[in-house]
Amino acid sequence: MPKPESIPPLRLLLAEELEPLATGAWILGAGGGGDPYHAFLNLKRLYEQGRSELAICLITLVGVVVVDLFSGILAGLAAAIAKLVYTFTSLQLRSEPDPDGKTHHLHLAGSATFLRLPYIADELNAI
Repeated sequence: MPKPESIPPLRLLLAEELEPLATGAWILGAGGGGDPYHAFLNLKRLYEQGRSELAICLITLVGVVVVDLFSGILAGLAAAIAKLVYTFTSLQLRSEPDPDGKTHHLHLAGSATFLRLPYIADELNAI
């Protein structure tokens, strides 16, 4: 039985170190030729881009695995289109009057497309 001093200390791996290790395991084969499929490490990158991107990926994946390929792709496409519509139609307006009372500031955040013109016009009329 080895002495406790001879056991190397454990350390945590950084995310940058995982991909080369997974690629090396893929090349060598994991325990007899299995593919560890390191593409799941890309899910972390999707999460960093935004939770909605990860949700679209997972909706597609679950649809493909649970139902079938065509239905999964259609579900992912529908989720992506819904996110796109939300992105291009969401607009937040905030109005702030100046303390002097002579000017009024209107702050817009989002996409000011023609679909949101009535909302912008109502806010301007309220000023």
